[in-house]
Formats: sequence, C-alpha cells, structure tokens
Amino acid sequence: RRREEATLAAVQARTRAEAEASAKRRLDQEVERMLARTRAAHEVRERREMETQMAVAMEASRRELEEQERAEKAVLDAAARKESEAAAAIRAKQLAEYEASLEADREKERKREAEEKAWLEAKRREERGAAGG
Repeated sequence: RRREEATLAAVQARTRAEAEASAKRRLDQEVERMLARTRAAHEVRERREMETQMAVAMEASRRELEEQERAEKAVLDAAARKESEAAAAIRAKQLAEYEASLEADREKERKREAEEKAWLEAKRREERGAAGG
C-alpha cells in the first residue's frame, strides 16, 4: 500500500511537473508572441516615422529646388532684359549715326547744287556781259 501511494505520489508529482512545464512553455510562447507583436508594432511605427521624415525632407528639397529654379529664371530674365536694352541702345545709336550721315550727305548735295547754281549764274552773267558789251 505504501508502495502504491509512493508510486501514485511519484506519478502525481511527474504529472504536476509536466503540467507546470507545459504551462510554462505556453506562457513562454505567449510572452514570445506578445514580444514579437510589440516588436512588429514598433518597427511599423518606426518605418512610418521614417517615411514621414523622408516625405517631409523630399518636400523641402522639392521646394528648395523650385525656389532655386525661380531665382535662376529671374537672373536669366534680367540678363536677357539687359541684353535686349543694350541691343536697342546699339540700334538707336546706329540709327542716329545713319540719320546724321544722311543729313551730312544732303547738306553736301545742297552745297554742291548751290555752287553749281552760282557757277551757272556767273557763267550767264559773263555771257550776257560779253554779248551786251
């Protein structure tokens, strides 16, 4: 009877130990699953934060690039305006020089005509004087 009780106690102890070990394994597995879920959630949160930071940085970079392009365009537009103004000034100067040249040519032509007229007048007077004399 004592042997049976000892065997029964040993069987119960072994069963209790196996049940405790099984419960501990289940508890360990549950803890491991919870840790894995926590890690996964943390990784997702970190990834979202990183994606947000990257999106913000990309947007800032895009704005900076647009601002740089606007500044470059303003510089090019100003240079083109100055170039255009300089070309207009050169054309105006050339036109003024051409008009002055034309006026000088007209003045020479008027002088030549006046000299020719005076010469013809002198020639006629001379002929009249010779014919009348």
